[in-house]
Amino acid sequence: PDSRIEIGSNSFKDTNPPKVINTIPFSSSTNVPLDAKLTIFFSEPISSSTANILNFQVTENGISISGTVSSELDKMYFVPNMQWGQNKTYTVLLSGNIEDGSKNKMGSDYTINFTTELKDTVPPQVINSNPADNAIGINIQSPLVFTFSETIDPYSINDSNISVTSQNGLPVQLNYNLSDNILTITPADKYFSGTTHTITLK
Repeated sequence: PDSRIEIGSNSFKDTNPPKVINTIPFSSSTNVPLDAKLTIFFSEPISSSTANILNFQVTENGISISGTVSSELDKMYFVPNMQWGQNKTYTVLLSGNIEDGSKNKMGSDYTINFTTELKDTVPPQVINSNPADNAIGINIQSPLVFTFSETIDPYSINDSNISVTSQNGLPVQLNYNLSDNILTITPADKYFSGTTHTITLK
């Protein structure tokens, strides 16, 4: 009798839907930079034909935010047309209609939210000085103490931003000590005796 072996062919069909596995920023993130780009990471490459503004919506207090949606393999991006607003909470809705290359849909919508940073636009102010303005009889080696309205950046404390000069325009070499919002200035040697000094903080 003849012996016959039948060999069938098995083909693999992808039936797994794409899933969101990570986002930048993370959901519920705070202090997100105002120039941040949204990035969504999927479990597999997605179809570029479904990676569009219809399936990627961003809102703030119910108002739609316009921007550009793009994709690259397993990532989707969103860049707003205008910079994010300060201290605003945004909601990102990814439609369940996003597909992979085998036309498997996500199936369920995916939502994240994030809150942007609040930039400090108020300059620091000197709220107290010791000695006071126009004080007289100051010891030639006395420290000058300034209290500011907020914490000061230590990198801004330097000879470019601070100066003490005599009434003849002669500069005084200075040492600085900064603690939070309190700046203490001392002369490297001493102030000029018997003359008025001008202190400049830029």
